[in-house]
Amino acid sequence: MLFPGQQIRDLAGRYHTRLMVSDHKISTGNILFVSIQNMLNGEHIFKSLIFKKGHMNKNNLSLITGILIYFISTILLLSSNLYAGSSDTKVALVPGGPHPYFAAWEQAGLDAVKDFGLGKADYRVPAEWDLSQQNELIESLVGKGYNAVLVFPGDSVGTNKILGELEDAGIPTGALAGCVEQPTKTRFCFGTDTGHSAYLGTKELIKALGGEGKIAHFTGFLVDPNTTLRIKAVEQAVAEAGGGVEIIQVIADIDAYEPADEKINAFMAAQGSEVDGIVTTAWVP
Repeated sequence: MLFPGQQIRDLAGRYHTRLMVSDHKISTGNILFVSIQNMLNGEHIFKSLIFKKGHMNKNNLSLITGILIYFISTILLLSSNLYAGSSDTKVALVPGGPHPYFAAWEQAGLDAVKDFGLGKADYRVPAEWDLSQQNELIESLVGKGYNAVLVFPGDSVGTNKILGELEDAGIPTGALAGCVEQPTKTRFCFGTDTGHSAYLGTKELIKALGGEGKIAHFTGFLVDPNTTLRIKAVEQAVAEAGGGVEIIQVIADIDAYEPADEKINAFMAAQGSEVDGIVTTAWVP
């Protein structure tokens, strides 16, 4: 049967996710289609973990990431000449750097190997958040025979370049949990709408402040493509407040405990008496 790109977009819409995918039609076998159907039958899992007030926490985020990896492994297979049940299919899962958010990728890869009959689906992490290290790791894995690549972009522009090179070489790629710059040759980007969640959080803060006050925004790594989306979304929410709210400080690169502790304590010591509210859009704090 055929599984058009638009239908994949419709699946993403059901989960309130951001998905960009090529418009070409995708052939699918019965096994892969059943796998997607099983994910759809578990729709209540996504709703209970993500969209009910008070139910979101970091453990849930890790679980959701694992579910997305599993789901995306299906889409990657659907959009390429690789097939389930083939030991020739070897998928590399490469985040931008070490971070607890990606911990669920490893088990998700193992589950995908078991359920899809893949040769490999291995999780490999660069030693640091450094684009050159991520690119070198990807190139090394391809040199070892991995023929499909899923990444969290170490940089939206730089990662787009290497994914395009891989696509040109016939190796299907996908961006997970963060998108690369458009236009792109990569097959898809799949992730939660981080900008919208930052926007909603800021609107709630402004509401709690009565529509007036000075706020600070604590956010993640500047190399993370989601950070730019979050900063713009917070600015949008503030702009819609009609001039009553001001962002007095944006503190980025705090998505690790030591820099978060250092930068936030320094801010509170210097400007703690001036701030009326804080919105955080990073993993830490």
